[in-house]
Amino acid sequence: MLLARYAPIEALTSLSPREPVNALPGPEAPAAELVGLLRNVHGRVMETVHYLVVPDQREEFLTMMQEVRLIRGRSGALFWQVYEDVAHPEGWLEVWSMENWTDHLREVTRLSEEDKQLLARLSVFQVATERPQRYLAVDPHTASTTMMRAHA
Repeated sequence: MLLARYAPIEALTSLSPREPVNALPGPEAPAAELVGLLRNVHGRVMETVHYLVVPDQREEFLTMMQEVRLIRGRSGALFWQVYEDVAHPEGWLEVWSMENWTDHLREVTRLSEEDKQLLARLSVFQVATERPQRYLAVDPHTASTTMMRAHA
């Protein structure tokens, strides 16, 4: 179990839109200079996924997102929201946050087979150039000292 906490995340090949999928797209591995920091960090992790939805698929997408909200909650998300781009209605952004990096790493282990299947079906809407992205919450007052300790 301890090994999983420190294991690097393998990046999966990004999928092109409207292509059938068998696996969930994965996030890129953390930048090498942040790996040491991630082992000891306690800040929240915000995750985002960009989607491209043509107007005639809007209802199908929103129906799937109702289920995704439940999946993210069962997986440990503290916050979840989906946003539509007001300038480009085909553009959508899903945002959720996890308590910390460890919860983020455990997130995929909390998915049932049905959850994985729904997320795989949803990935046909995912923008091919946008993999799931993760952002670590940073306190500007302590960020520089934390980074120095991580590199030491």
